[in-house]
Amino acid sequence: MAEVHIIGQINQAKDFPKQHLFCKWHLHIGWPKIYIEVYHLDWLGRAHLFGYGLITVPTSPGSHILDCYTWRPFGSLRERFTQYFLGGGLQLKYPDLIFSSGERYKLSTEAMGVISLELSVILRNFTNYGVEYH
Repeated sequence: MAEVHIIGQINQAKDFPKQHLFCKWHLHIGWPKIYIEVYHLDWLGRAHLFGYGLITVPTSPGSHILDCYTWRPFGSLRERFTQYFLGGGLQLKYPDLIFSSGERYKLSTEAMGVISLELSVILRNFTNYGVEYH
């Protein structure tokens, strides 16, 4: 069986409008994609979803430095007022929309910051299955 091994770390978050951030992440099936959710801790210690990001793992072995651009839903004027005064943030009702480029373009979004990743990709047994890479 062909195998993909990924070793890496999140280096930094930049260009976000606030500090006190943390990330949750997981790998998405198919050729691996890293799905990232960025959260902000407010002054009361509450975690609010601050953005979504999705980046494809490189198809070539070796060390890679990647930037994952994040975004969040852009709500109506009422939703933005509520968010400003009460805290929190808009969340997707169906997070699977992130993986469907055909549906994702319909969303009204705003850019957030950038998550910088450092990954090492190891490909094993690909040539045994006729897969070439450079």
